[in-house]
Amino acid sequence: MKRIWLIAVIFSVLLLPARTLRVVDTANRPIPGVIIKSGEQIYLSNEKGVAEIEIYSDSLQFSRLGYEKLTLASSEIPSVVQLQRQSVPSAGVKVISILPKTQELANLANGRIIKVQNQDLQSALQAETELQISQSGTDSSKQTISIGGLDPKYSLIMLNGIPMNRSGQEFDISTLPLEMVSEVEVITTNAGAIGGSGAVGGIVNFITQYPQPCSFQSSFGSFDHYKNQLQINHNFPKFQIGINAAYTTAQNDFTYDNQLSGEENLKRKNNAKKMFDVGLQLGWNSNSQWALKTFYQKYHKQLPGNIGSLTQFDRCFLEGESLKNMLNLNGEIGEISWESRFFQLHEFSRYDNSKSSGILNTVGKNFYNRYGNKSSLVWQKEEIKVEPGVEIIKQDFEYKELTAEVNSVPQTSMTNYAAFLHLQNKWLLFPCEFTGKLSLRHDIPQRSDSLDFQAFSSYHLSGKLEYENILQYAVGASWGNSYLLPSFYDLYWKGGLATAGNPNLKPEKSRGYQLFSQISYHDSYAKFTYSCKKLEDSIYWYKSLLSWKPGNIGGAEVSSYNLESKIALCSWAKLHFSWQRNFAYDRSGNSAYEGKFLTYFPNYKTKLGLHFNIENFQSHVSYQRTGKRWPSRDHLWGYLPAYETVDAAVSYRIRIGKFALSSNLQLNNLLNTKYQKYLLNPEPGFNWQAGMKIELKES
Repeated sequence: MKRIWLIAVIFSVLLLPARTLRVVDTANRPIPGVIIKSGEQIYLSNEKGVAEIEIYSDSLQFSRLGYEKLTLASSEIPSVVQLQRQSVPSAGVKVISILPKTQELANLANGRIIKVQNQDLQSALQAETELQISQSGTDSSKQTISIGGLDPKYSLIMLNGIPMNRSGQEFDISTLPLEMVSEVEVITTNAGAIGGSGAVGGIVNFITQYPQPCSFQSSFGSFDHYKNQLQINHNFPKFQIGINAAYTTAQNDFTYDNQLSGEENLKRKNNAKKMFDVGLQLGWNSNSQWALKTFYQKYHKQLPGNIGSLTQFDRCFLEGESLKNMLNLNGEIGEISWESRFFQLHEFSRYDNSKSSGILNTVGKNFYNRYGNKSSLVWQKEEIKVEPGVEIIKQDFEYKELTAEVNSVPQTSMTNYAAFLHLQNKWLLFPCEFTGKLSLRHDIPQRSDSLDFQAFSSYHLSGKLEYENILQYAVGASWGNSYLLPSFYDLYWKGGLATAGNPNLKPEKSRGYQLFSQISYHDSYAKFTYSCKKLEDSIYWYKSLLSWKPGNIGGAEVSSYNLESKIALCSWAKLHFSWQRNFAYDRSGNSAYEGKFLTYFPNYKTKLGLHFNIENFQSHVSYQRTGKRWPSRDHLWGYLPAYETVDAAVSYRIRIGKFALSSNLQLNNLLNTKYQKYLLNPEPGFNWQAGMKIELKES
């Protein structure tokens, strides 16, 4: 009986319909290495694109790295199957959601794509292993981003591809219209050839997009947080318009323990924030396209200072306004596409500490303007892509101190002229595919005081080798350099006899490399990355014979091992894990600091998250542990201990006719951990936010 059954099985297999087919691209060129799945059987096309297959199921699935996946019914398989090319994002960059078609930064460095929904923007940034967000958990507070543990001034923040950082300074992302942001790019390698000055740690590019549905949303939560936002958008055949307004207020009066005095459960006073945002977006689509985006913000933020000097800042505040205008033009001339971005940024702020109980009763006004243009051409022929371009940026700065006019800094400016070139090509090394990219940039910075900086040339070279079978394998590397111009404060600050800027400062420099390997299977993957950076001419303030002043007296060597993975437990549940181990040492040559761990650089970071997505219901629970950090270069203050937090979120969305209703609840620091990211600056314990949103769908 067993023999009869075996013979029947063999006979049925022999009778399976066999086919010979050829797989080509849209230019009718053969595609080798195409994975053809028939039931549980896997076939590969040869160098001529030919594959001999047997039909085991009702449909065949065709997939190949760099091409759109295709499924065809087994009864309708043609002798020649054509696959469409797709735009493949490169690998070391992480992109939250889909990017504009032109000038994608993700195509200029190794990376991958992560898609999230808008309401998860903040948690998506927090979830990235190589990002550290300051002041999490309190609304409208100053928030900076550190990439790979480096000082936030080494993170170049962009809005729609336009640099936001003042020269040599960190950037407060709470001043961006985050409620209008729909995508974020994160580059974690030396990216000077891509972004210019400031991209030593990498680039974080916030992208606003339209059209978005007309909507109203409201949220409330701990520490008297309230926020209301209204969006009105409409699409005409060739024209789009969008208007956004938001108002946010919060007392941020969380409880904390004062380690200096030993007091517990104190209220964080003088920490209230108010912010009003309004934005306008216009767009036109025809033979050429243009988009105008303008964002206005007005704010009032109380500044409590650290818990070691509360009386010095008990009535201190910062208020101001900013205006960001951006005009983007793009089109095509034959086989060449072009893009030109014009921008103008204006910022005014007033710092007032005149009514505080301490002696530092300063009142000062800051004026800052940035304007310029970035233009480029793109020529692409099959796998070759060439993008030359130019950029000019001018910055104006002025500081007026009303309580001591001698400390005022008259208007001064910096102008940077740059030319860049991006090259990309793909080679088929059967059965693998290799992608190579090269970015070159030359900057000529000039100053109004005639003490010009030297010109700087930067490069970024990356390569990735991919192989796809049942599993997908990828290995790659990148190598590049970056620089950071000194800030206006480092150059020109006046603080009487106690402090003074140094107009002879040189730009800080960095060079480094990154290696990675990744294995993927469907929606699951595991990736290992090693990166190494060396910093030279780092700027630190030091005490000379007469006063404190800045100098190019520092250097550092930073390396990290990073392991991250995502496991699809089922169609509606995913497990995320990441671990990072850092080694960051001072290489200034000063015996007091040489070989010591860099300030606020965590020695390790671990994250574990469980995400659920069941139709209209979404939720996640995440655990994070951050290692110890040293708050001073000489380590005399000791170290800040490791801390761990647990966060959770849940959201539900339903559709009723033309309306979509959604609700969400965010629970932060469920363990009520009392910790400090920065010395004497406590973080809030358990806190929550809840909100509702109603959207009007046009179809």
